[in-house]
Amino acid sequence: RHLGPPEGHTKTVTALAFHADRVYSGGADGRVFVWDVSDEAIDKKRKQISYLITSERRDAKNHAKNNINDEMKDKGLPLFRLEGHEASVTAIAVDSLKIVTGGGDAVIIIWATETGRRLRRLHGHGAAITAMDIGPRWLLTASMDASAKVWSLPPDADPTGAATEASDEKQRSKAYQALSRLGN
Repeated sequence: RHLGPPEGHTKTVTALAFHADRVYSGGADGRVFVWDVSDEAIDKKRKQISYLITSERRDAKNHAKNNINDEMKDKGLPLFRLEGHEASVTAIAVDSLKIVTGGGDAVIIIWATETGRRLRRLHGHGAAITAMDIGPRWLLTASMDASAKVWSLPPDADPTGAATEASDEKQRSKAYQALSRLGN
């Protein structure tokens, strides 16, 4: 269901990930956008567009014009934007607790999934990150420096043991603190 191009990146989209009704897009502008693609969000957007089309048709009859106004060009807005890379975002991996991004700047950044808060920057590659994957207690990265690295994550950062319900905010906070302490 295509609802028009989203607002967001100012340069080429270079990385994508999908997790739990959200799309994560990374771009050559060094930013990551988080998009809600749940049925509810899409239905809401479709209703907004339908209303705008109806309004535009009414205006067209009244003013003898048949073009789409600027309101019709209203695009999907991201839930939040992540900024921290100094070059293109080239890889994204997501689980219920963390978003991990890698860039052309050879930096890996771990973010909180719910808020987008930056938790940690990791350095260890000498060139652009080209691929990554995450598991409950590990992060796997590859780079243009011809290396692949396995990073150990703290036990508290395991999303299967961390809170996935808002009712257990203390456990989620503990997991984020563990990720923040992760060594370089």
